[in-house]
Amino acid sequence: GTSPQLKKGFLALFYEPDKEFPRQAYTHKGGLSELLERLFYIHELGASKDEMTKLLHLSSSLLQGDVHPKVAYLQSLGCTGRNIISMARQAPTLFHLTLENIQRHVQNLRKQGVRDDSMARIITKSPQCFTMDITNTMSPRVKLLAKELDMSEKQLERMMNRSLKPLAFRLEDRLKEHMGYFLSVGMAREDVVKGISYYLNTLALSVQSNIKPKVEYFQQKGFKGEEIGGLFKNLPPLFSYNVETMFKPH
Repeated sequence: GTSPQLKKGFLALFYEPDKEFPRQAYTHKGGLSELLERLFYIHELGASKDEMTKLLHLSSSLLQGDVHPKVAYLQSLGCTGRNIISMARQAPTLFHLTLENIQRHVQNLRKQGVRDDSMARIITKSPQCFTMDITNTMSPRVKLLAKELDMSEKQLERMMNRSLKPLAFRLEDRLKEHMGYFLSVGMAREDVVKGISYYLNTLALSVQSNIKPKVEYFQQKGFKGEEIGGLFKNLPPLFSYNVETMFKPH
């Protein structure tokens, strides 16, 4: 095999000297030809030179084992090379998973209502779903949302095809905090439930930093709690906007 020192020198021909390349790159078990082939493969997926350095720091699995079947499977779902690079950056442990594990998670997403025509978009936006325990984490959280938000099967399916990011949070705590605040300012429970059901990313917002400033702004403008609830029900993303840049100028 080729020595790590020689490989490190080889890598320096392709990357800026001031950027330390990840150790796993030059301790890779294969020879220079195998290493070069793997680097070009990652580059061909759409990674820039800078992204490749960051990617390989984050995910050593891109240089260890055979990633080709995993990439091919994700592409069969509709993911582009750029999608896969984005997923690897967001969830560095993704390619540590076996192909069977990745396939099992996709099958579970289908059971939870994610359609095939939404699959690539959903997993690209929320690749962390692959690191969740299906039995003990994901499925119970989906059931909790359905119960607490009085969601029908159709509403649950619609929600799952928008975003999975909120499933990464401790939903019991998030729901209690958000519902408690909205109700405390006079918003009707029905409006709160509809708003959260339609825009589940509301649960990813901080009550104190994101939601409260908007509610207080509307209160200062003379809106009552029920009226603010009506705004939230009909346009929940409004509460994710910045008060200073989006509201006050208008």
